Amino acid sequence: MQAESFISIKPSSKKLRQYIAYYYFHSAADPSLKKHFLYYPNHKNAVTVYKNSSIIYQPGYSASVPCNHTPISILYSGIQSQYRIAEIQAPFDKIGIVFQSLGINHFLKGNLDEVLPRTDDKSFDHFGKSFKEACLMAYNEPLPDKRVNILDDFFQVNYQTFREENLVKCINYIEKIADKPTVQQLSAQFHMHRRTLLRLFKTHIGCSVKTYIDIVQFRKAINNYLNPIKDPKKLTELAHQYHFYDQSEFIRHLNKLTGSNPRHFFNSLTTLGSENTFWTIK
Repeated sequence: MQAESFISIKPSSKKLRQYIAYYYFHSAADPSLKKHFLYYPNHKNAVTVYKNSSIIYQPGYSASVPCNHTPISILYSGIQSQYRIAEIQAPFDKIGIVFQSLGINHFLKGNLDEVLPRTDDKSFDHFGKSFKEACLMAYNEPLPDKRVNILDDFFQVNYQTFREENLVKCINYIEKIADKPTVQQLSAQFHMHRRTLLRLFKTHIGCSVKTYIDIVQFRKAINNYLNPIKDPKKLTELAHQYHFYDQSEFIRHLNKLTGSNPRHFFNSLTTLGSENTFWTIK
C-alpha cells in the first residue's frame, strides 16, 4: 500500500514564481489512514484541488471523504485570519496551488471580491473547464515535474495584467521591512488616502490592512523560529524583533491566530515538504 506523500515544488517558469509560490501534491492510498490537523493563517493562500473526494466546509472546520462520484472538487477560501481544523480520510489525492500575496489576482478576469466565495461553500469555478482539464491531465501524470509543467502551461496561458501597481508596491513593502507598519504610515508612504488603501485591500486581498499586517508578522516570526540555520530565539526576542509591545502582547497575538499558547504551538508543528508548510497534526 502506498505511503502518504507530500511533495512541494516551485513553478518551472521564473515568471510564474512571482505569482505562484509553489505547488504541492499530497496523497495517500491506505483506507485506514485518517488525518486530523490544524493549519494556520498565511498571507499566501491556495486553490486546492481534490480528486474523488467529497468536501465539507464550515466556519473553522473542513473535512474530506472519499467519493468516486466527484471526479474533481476545487476550493478557494482566501486569506484566513484564524487557525482552521481539517480532517481528511484516505484514499485522497490533492493538488495545491499556493499563490504569493496578490498572486491569484494575476489570473482573474475581475476583482478578487467578485469571485471569492462568500458562503460556507468554498467551491471555486472561476478558472473554468480548462483548469479542470489541466488538473485531470496532472493527475494522470505520475512524475511531479511533469505535473508542474502541465500546471505552468495553464497559468501562463491564463495570465492577466493586474493594474493596481501601488498596491503591489505596498504589499512588497509590508513583507520585506523589519518594522510593523501602521495604516497611517502606509498611506503616507504610498501617497494614498487611508480610505483608498482600505478599499484596495478589501477588493483585491479580501481582508483589512491590519489583519494582513498581523498575519505577515506572524509568519515572519514563525519562519524565523523554525529556521534551522538560525539559533532558536526566545519569545522575548521574537516579540522585540517583530515589534510587538512586549512578550505578553506577542503571546496574546499568537493565541488569537493559533488557538494555543506559544510553547504548545511551537512544539506541535510538523513541517511538510520544502516550502515552509507546517501543520499541527493530531
